[in-house]
Amino acid sequence: MTVSLRGIQFEALIITRNRPKLLESCLNSIEQAKCGDFHLIVFQNGQDPRYSKLEGRYNNQSWVTWIVHNQPLSASAARNKAVKYVEAEWTYFLDDDVIVDTQIFKKFTKCLALFSEAQCVGGPNLNPAHSNLFQESSGLALSSLWGSFLSRKRYGSTGIAGRATEHDLILCNLAIKTQFIRQITFPENFNCGEENWVLRVLTQSGRMAYWCPELIVFHERRPNLISFARQVFQYGWGRAQNMRFMKPIPHWAHFVPSLFALFLFGLLGHWTLNGSVPYWAFVILGIYLLFTILFSAGLTKLTKKPKVGTFLTLGVVFPTIHISYGLGVIWGLINQVSEPGILISTESESVSTGN
Repeated sequence: MTVSLRGIQFEALIITRNRPKLLESCLNSIEQAKCGDFHLIVFQNGQDPRYSKLEGRYNNQSWVTWIVHNQPLSASAARNKAVKYVEAEWTYFLDDDVIVDTQIFKKFTKCLALFSEAQCVGGPNLNPAHSNLFQESSGLALSSLWGSFLSRKRYGSTGIAGRATEHDLILCNLAIKTQFIRQITFPENFNCGEENWVLRVLTQSGRMAYWCPELIVFHERRPNLISFARQVFQYGWGRAQNMRFMKPIPHWAHFVPSLFALFLFGLLGHWTLNGSVPYWAFVILGIYLLFTILFSAGLTKLTKKPKVGTFLTLGVVFPTIHISYGLGVIWGLINQVSEPGILISTESESVSTGN
């Protein structure tokens, strides 16, 4: 059965909580990009008077349905609730703090025509033009082989559209067939990375996922090193929760940052106890430093205005990614989490809707 009760091809879905100003910028960009029979569902996750003005502005427009869930839920639980309101063939998930490219929805329909067998389509999230030095550098690092390895397509638009794995796609810019997304749940007990679980179920069931570099949203990076490290730690934590239930065995690359973090702490312990560092440790550190320098220099050259600050910041960002992600994976592996379910609950709920 094809879910298309509104008679339209897709509906965009945004879950929002505690971020009315960011949502306003997001909605402004969507208003500029909407085309054809476009429809948007805004699911406000919890009562919040700060949204009143924005709700009043958009709730009277025919292309928007504004839903208010009185009690706040986790992000995954909110998505599981909100998807029940989608009545189009496709559900296009967008974060409430992204700025969409002005042609994104036109390009999305072209991608669907090109990949008619697709059950899932997504694109990258890029640095906005107003990013500061740290945000620009962290975005560059995440888009590189040395920074994100398997997941680098999430943060860069270089490449050719084609088949994708769960590593290539990210929930802030992801469209999934509504018929499929209604048959599963986003894991409500995961710290983050719940889309990886959903995408793995999708691809392992024989359904096709595609990455399209032209489907661009702009996503502001964390403004400083501490908040960035905390975010990457969360990514590692969520990945470990996924890894617990992966079949077959998770890709070896997911374990490398953890091994590197353990190596550094072991080295520190050896130096503390013995006052020396084994010579072979210098070889490993030298190789790591060489790759960090090479990738930092290469990415700096790719910027419109190469500068020493970018190179130096990348030199700090790369080890921050590796250590924070590695520690997050370790933390996730030593903390128990129950295996996610598959079927969505059909329990009733009470919400207030505008349209």
